[in-house]
Amino acid sequence: MPDSHTITDRQARLIIDNAVDYAIIGLDLHGVITSWNVGAANVMGWSAREAIGRPAQMIFTPEDVDAHIPAAEMSAAIRTGRGIDERWHLRKDGSRFWGNGEIMPLRNERGELEGYMKILRDRTAQHEVATALVESEDRYRTLHDAMEEGFCLIEVRCGDDARPIDYRFLETNAAFERHTGLADAVGAWVRDLLPQHEQHWFDIYARIALTGESARFELPSQALGRRYEVFAYRVGDPDKRVVAVLFSDITLRRAKDARLKDSEDHLRQLNGMLRGNEANLRLLLDTIGEGFYAVDRDGLTTTCNAAFLRMMGFARVEDVVGSRLHDLIHHSHPGGAPYAEADCPIYLAASAGIPAHVKEELFFPLHGAPLWVEYRATPILQDGVLQGAICTFQDVSEQRRRDQAQKKAEAFGTALLQLSDSLRDLQDVAAMQAAATGVIGATLEAGRVGYGLVAADNQTFTVPQDWTASGFPSLAGAYRLDDYGLYAADLRAGRTVVIDDVRVDPRTAADPEPLVALSVGALINHPVVEQGRIVAVLYVNDAHARAWRDDEVAFVRDAADRLRQASERRRAELDLHDLNARLESEVEARTAERDRMWNISPDLMVVMAPDGTYRRANPAWKTVLGYEPAELAGIGAAHLAHPDDSAATQAALGLAQNNALPSFENRFRHKDGSYRWIQWAAAPGGDEIFAIGRDVTASREAAERLVQAEEQLRQSQKMEAVGQLTGGLAHDFNNLLAGISGSIELMQMRMQQGRLADLGRYLTAAQGATRRAAALTHRLLAFSRRQTLDPKLTDVNRLVGGMQDMIQRTVGPAVALEVVGAAGLWPVLVDPSQLENALLNLCINARDAMPDGGRVTVETMNKWFDARAARLLDMPEGDYVSLCVSDSGTGMTPEVVARAFEPFFTTKPIGEGTGLGLSMIYGFAQQSGGQVRIYSEVGEGTTVCIYLPRRRGEADAGAAAGEGALPYAQRGATVLVVDDDATVRMLVVDILEELGYAAIEAADGREGLKILASDRAIDLLITDVGLPGGMNGRQMADAARVQRHGLKVLFITGYAENAVIRNGHLDPGMAVLTKPFAMDTMAARIQALIDAPPQG
Repeated sequence: MPDSHTITDRQARLIIDNAVDYAIIGLDLHGVITSWNVGAANVMGWSAREAIGRPAQMIFTPEDVDAHIPAAEMSAAIRTGRGIDERWHLRKDGSRFWGNGEIMPLRNERGELEGYMKILRDRTAQHEVATALVESEDRYRTLHDAMEEGFCLIEVRCGDDARPIDYRFLETNAAFERHTGLADAVGAWVRDLLPQHEQHWFDIYARIALTGESARFELPSQALGRRYEVFAYRVGDPDKRVVAVLFSDITLRRAKDARLKDSEDHLRQLNGMLRGNEANLRLLLDTIGEGFYAVDRDGLTTTCNAAFLRMMGFARVEDVVGSRLHDLIHHSHPGGAPYAEADCPIYLAASAGIPAHVKEELFFPLHGAPLWVEYRATPILQDGVLQGAICTFQDVSEQRRRDQAQKKAEAFGTALLQLSDSLRDLQDVAAMQAAATGVIGATLEAGRVGYGLVAADNQTFTVPQDWTASGFPSLAGAYRLDDYGLYAADLRAGRTVVIDDVRVDPRTAADPEPLVALSVGALINHPVVEQGRIVAVLYVNDAHARAWRDDEVAFVRDAADRLRQASERRRAELDLHDLNARLESEVEARTAERDRMWNISPDLMVVMAPDGTYRRANPAWKTVLGYEPAELAGIGAAHLAHPDDSAATQAALGLAQNNALPSFENRFRHKDGSYRWIQWAAAPGGDEIFAIGRDVTASREAAERLVQAEEQLRQSQKMEAVGQLTGGLAHDFNNLLAGISGSIELMQMRMQQGRLADLGRYLTAAQGATRRAAALTHRLLAFSRRQTLDPKLTDVNRLVGGMQDMIQRTVGPAVALEVVGAAGLWPVLVDPSQLENALLNLCINARDAMPDGGRVTVETMNKWFDARAARLLDMPEGDYVSLCVSDSGTGMTPEVVARAFEPFFTTKPIGEGTGLGLSMIYGFAQQSGGQVRIYSEVGEGTTVCIYLPRRRGEADAGAAAGEGALPYAQRGATVLVVDDDATVRMLVVDILEELGYAAIEAADGREGLKILASDRAIDLLITDVGLPGGMNGRQMADAARVQRHGLKVLFITGYAENAVIRNGHLDPGMAVLTKPFAMDTMAARIQALIDAPPQG
C-alpha cells in the first residue's frame, strides 16, 4: 500500500469531496463542466446533476462572458500553467459573489492536454474589507492632498561615518509642487535634482533620521529662491532613516516683515523730519494699517493712529493721549499672571531705550476678546536723548489660530502615521488594540482610552486592558451597555457618542454618579461596526468636563477605522494564508508531476509488468541497493529477492496484480552482495504494478537491539522486585512462625510437666498466628492476581449498605461516615467477600489518615469511559461502576501515590501495617477485570476509586447465611483424598473421619486414578491442584469424570491456577477451597457438594 507521503486516487477524491468551502470544477477542452464537487454546490447553489454537462460560462457575469474571460483564463492556463481568477461570479439564484482562485491544465502521462481544473472560493467578505481599506486610504490621500502646507517623506542616505550623503523624495502631497516648484520629485535624489542645494538641509535631516529628535526651524533655499518654515520628524523603522517633513513657503511673509521694518525705519525718519508738522504726521499715521502708539519716558501715551483706536476699542485720540495704557491693554500674561509695568517691553523701550520685538502676546481691547499681536517697541531719540518709545503692532490672532490648527493637524497626522506604522508591523490583534489606545491617549492627552469587545448578545462588552494616564484607574473588566445611560441606543445604532460634561448632557445628567465614580467627566464613545453589527467600542475618557473639538472626534474615528481595518486585514491575511497553504498543499499533492517525486524520493519506486519484470525504476535504487535504474530493466523481482524470501515475493506479486498489497517485507540483494530488508507497498494500475519500497534494515536492527535491552531491563527489574518481595515475606513470616513455634513448644513443655490449664492460651496464640499467615498469603495472592475468587452478580449499593454499621464502628465516633449510592447502579460480576474486604481496608486507611477525626465518604457511580479516558486508566472502553472512598485527611505526596500499590510499602509506623493492603486491592481489581486509582493532594485529603466492569443481569439478593455448628455427615459417604503433602493429607482425613465420612488416601494423581478406576463407591473427590508425577489435580479430575460422570470434586489449593479455573468459572459439581482453611469452612463446603443434586 502507499506510504504516508503518497496520496492515492481515493484519497485525492476524498480531499476534493470534503473541501466543502472550495469549489473544485473539472472542465473538458471546450469548457464544458465534467465534475462538480460538494464545495462547488455549497458556493454556487447548483447541484452536480444540474451543473455537469453545462458550459462553465454559467458561473461568469454577462460582462465577463462578453469580454471572453472564460476563454482567456483557459488560454493563460495553457501558456503559464495556471490562469488567475479573481472577479465577480454568479450563483444559481442570480446573486453575485467575489471569487478567488485559479484554473490549471490537466495533462495525461504523455503531456497531452485533456481538460482543466478550476478551484474557486467565495471571498466576498475579504474583498469588501480590502475595498473599504482602499477607500480609507483614498480618504487619507484626499486629506493629505488637501493640506495647504507642503508635505513629503524623504529617505536619508548616510556614509559609514554617519555623515549625510543625500536624500530622496519617497512621497509628496499636492501642495509640495506649489511650495517648491518641483514637479515629479518622487524617487529623485536631491543632489541630482538641485546640485546647488545648501549643505545645512542635508545635515539637519540626517540628524533627525539618526537621533529621532524632531525639529522646527526656518531656513532659506538659495537653489529654490525661497525661504521655508519647517517641522520634521522621523517615522517608521529607525534603520530605514525615513523623515516626514511639513513645510510652508514663508518668502512672502518675510518680505512683508521686511517691508514692515522698512516702514518703521521710514516712520522714524519722518518723525525727525515732520516733528513740527502735526497735521501731516497725523495723516501719515492714520494711513498705516498696523496699530501705532507712542509713550513718553513716564509711560504716558503721546499719540496713536486710527488703527490703534479701532483695534483697542477707543473712540477718539483724546481718550488715549495722556493716559497710562499698560493696565488697560497689556495687564496680564497669556497664562493669567499679572504683567508688571516694569517688565513691559514697551515701557522698557521708553524708559531704558531697550528695543524689543515680541512675536506673540495678548493685548486686551476695552470690549471684546483679547487679541494676539506681534509688536515692536522702538526707543525715540532726539539729539541722542531718550524721549520715549513708539509701538507698532499687528493682529496675529487669525495667523496664530491657523498655526495652532496646523500643529494640531500635524500632531493628528503624525499620530495616525505612527499608528499605521505600528499596526503594519504588529501581528497580534490584542497588541494592535494596545498600540491604538496608547497613541490616541497620548495625542489627546486624555485620562483613559480603551477598546471594549462587544459580546454576540449585544448586551455586554469586555475590556481586556486599557491605556491610562498616570494615576488614572483602569476600566479593564466586563460591563453591560445599558448601565451607561441613554446613549447605549446610539452606540447600538452605530452613532458616535460625544459628551462634554456628563453632569449636563441630557443623556447622562439624570444619573451621572456611576460615570463620575469611574473618573469620567467627559467622554467619546465610538462604536466599531462590522457587517452591520457593533463588535467593539473605542472609548476616550477625561476626568473633568472638556469641550471636544470636531478634529479630535474625527481623529478618534480615523484611529478606530485604522484599527478596525488593520484587525480585519490581519484576520483576512491569516485566513488567506491558511487558505493558500491548504490550496497549495492540496493542489501540489494532486498535480505535482510524478517524476518529481520519482527523482527525489529516498524510497525505492518501481513500475513492473504483471509478471514482476521491472520496466522503470527511480534513482533511489542507486542510493539504496547500488543499481543504476537502467540496469534493472527486464530483471524480475524474484531475481533480487533472498532465496528464502523468493516464494513469499512471488505470492505478494500475485496479490498485487488485482488488489492493493498490504505492507510486505523481504530481503533484497545489494549490488555488493549483501542483503537489505525492504518494506514494500504495491498496487495495480492498468497492465502494470506500481510498488514503493523503503530500506528498514537499520530500524529492524535497532528494534532487535531494543528488544534485547528491554528484556535485560525486565530481568533486572524482576530480580529487584523478587528481592524486595522475598525480603518482606521473610520478615513477616518469621514473625508469624516465631509465634506458632513458640506456642507449640510451650504446649509441649506444659504437657510434659502435666500442666494442662494454660494450653488453651498457647493454642489460641498459635491459631491467631495461623490466621494472620493465611491473611498474608491471601493478600499476596490478591496482589499477584492469583487468589481464588467466587464472582457473583452483585449490587454494590446493597453490599455497601449492609456494611455501613460495621464501617461506622470500625472508623469510630470521631469520624463522620457518609454513604452516597447512585440511583439505578449497574450490577457487576465480582467476589462480594473480596469487595467487602477491599472496602473495609480503604475505610481503615481513611480513618488512619485522620488522627484528629474528619469525614469519610463512600460513593458509587455509573461511569462510561471513551477510548481516550479508558487508555489513561489502562482498561478497555465501556461501562463501569465506580466505588470511591474519600477522606478529609492529610493527603499524599505524588511520590507516595506513585509507590502506594507496591507490596510492603507503607507509611504507617513499624508494626502497624504490612504494606499489602493496597497491593491486595490492586490485584483484586485487576483480577476482576477492573482498575483502581488514587487521587490525592497534600492537605486536601485522598480519594481511592475501584472501577469494575458492568455486567448485565440481576444481582444476588442477599449474602450467605452465617455459619453455625459443624455439619456432620447424615449418611455414610466415602471421600477420596489426593495430596502429595502427607501432613495435609493426614489432617484432611482426620477432619473427614471426625465428621463421620469414610476417607480413602492417595499420594499422587496416578494412584488416585487407580482408585477411581476401581469399583469402590466414591461420593466426593478432594484433591490438591499441584500434584507430582506430570498430572495435576484438574487433569486427574477430568480423567475421572470420563468414567464417573458427574463426580463431585473439591479442589484444595494455595492459589487459583488456570488449570483449575477456566475463563473465570468452574465446571458444575466442582468447588475450590483455599489453603489454609478452617475446619468448619471445609465441613460446610463438603456437605454442600455431597447434598447437591447430581450433575450431568
